[in-house]
Amino acid sequence: MHIVCMNVFGKIHEVGQVVNHTENFKTAKFVLETQDQYPQKLQFQLLNDKADLSSSIKPGQFAKIHFHIKGKEWKGKYYTNLNAWKIDLGEQNPNPHQNAVQEVIEQSQEEKIDSISLEEEDLEF
Repeated sequence: MHIVCMNVFGKIHEVGQVVNHTENFKTAKFVLETQDQYPQKLQFQLLNDKADLSSSIKPGQFAKIHFHIKGKEWKGKYYTNLNAWKIDLGEQNPNPHQNAVQEVIEQSQEEKIDSISLEEEDLEF
């Protein structure tokens, strides 16, 4: 399994309330507007213990969001979530002309071995 961690810089556009789904599961959503040539509004979610981070962010603040992408299928429909796990407030964009999303791939040695064997099996020309 690959865990792809990314970060993006932008301005907080909107912050939602913490929603308690069950006793052990809560979420909070917020929207970040990128500072690219063509700004994008991206919705992120904070899960469980990270949901409380939403109380520290306000619309108009600049931030660097660290997140990973999760996707799943449920009843024939596909869903993609941007799960934030760290928020750096007051960050300044080091280069406004630079692509806002930066990718960092992290994986353990076991995951590398698993992914190599899976890739080899998937190669059917």
